[in-house]
Amino acid sequence: LSYYYKIPILIAWSTTGAALLITSAQGYSLNQAVGAFMFSALLMFISGITGWFEKVMQRIPSQIACAMLAGVLVTFGIDVFNFMAK
Repeated sequence: LSYYYKIPILIAWSTTGAALLITSAQGYSLNQAVGAFMFSALLMFISGITGWFEKVMQRIPSQIACAMLAGVLVTFGIDVFNFMAK
């Protein structure tokens, strides 16, 4: 969209993706972060097109997936409150 309209366009991010970027992107250059993001997008595209993602997700119990999401979000939430307390 940004290329087509020639202006920066921000689209929706997943909550876990945003939390992961905020907590783990420190210490890397912008070029490295963009490269890693593009590589992961390629891997997600390939896994979606081939059906690998669906096969893996059918094997993971929903309780485990929810617990993983909660683990990421709790750490992010605690850090926010710790920052506000300073």
